Amino acid sequence: EMQRSLVGSEMCIETGNEAIVISAAQTGTATVYTTDGRLTAQKQIEAESVESITLPRGIYVVHFMSAVQNTPQKVTVK
Repeated sequence: EMQRSLVGSEMCIETGNEAIVISAAQTGTATVYTTDGRLTAQKQIEAESVESITLPRGIYVVHFMSAVQNTPQKVTVK
């Protein structure tokens, strides 16, 4: 299992058994792409909430955009 935190703990991503779990300090949109750029999922994340996105195993780029943050993060779903 992998866990990563971004600037000021504004977003945290955990990956595990065929899912990513995203929590964010601010409301924003998480967009998931394959490493070759294909859109896989998109989900609105409310501030201080935890959301799960089920995905097949693989490597993805999760892009989180809020009013103050625009950050891509590479994750592996095992």
